[in-house]
Amino acid sequence: MPGFNKRAQVSGGDAVVNALRGYISNAAALVAEAVQEEQEDLVARQQARAQEDPRWSELVQQVNSWEDDDGSFATGVRDDPDAVSKASQLEYGDEKNPPSPLLRMGVLSDVADINWRLNDTFRRGGF
Repeated sequence: MPGFNKRAQVSGGDAVVNALRGYISNAAALVAEAVQEEQEDLVARQQARAQEDPRWSELVQQVNSWEDDDGSFATGVRDDPDAVSKASQLEYGDEKNPPSPLLRMGVLSDVADINWRLNDTFRRGGF
């Protein structure tokens, strides 16, 4: 058939693609900032809990966060062997002392709150 084009085409999509890229870039920046803030706040809450517990209070400054070997966010006590030993003994207990799972329970209790705060941040950001 003369003049028949064998394809259907829509042109002018560059503006749509550019708008989507901008949206994705803004979302990624908001996510990175919000997650960083939540990680810092989580450590601050763990340190505050440690400060309130006489068993943990001497370890407050050692409670921190880092990226583990798998690239995941980790929180706890590391680097100082004596502090790590003391934190492990407190966290898991021993034959003389019951566990005081400040780190594990702190993370578990904060997860729901973190989810709500992140959702609120994304809504305010227009996502």
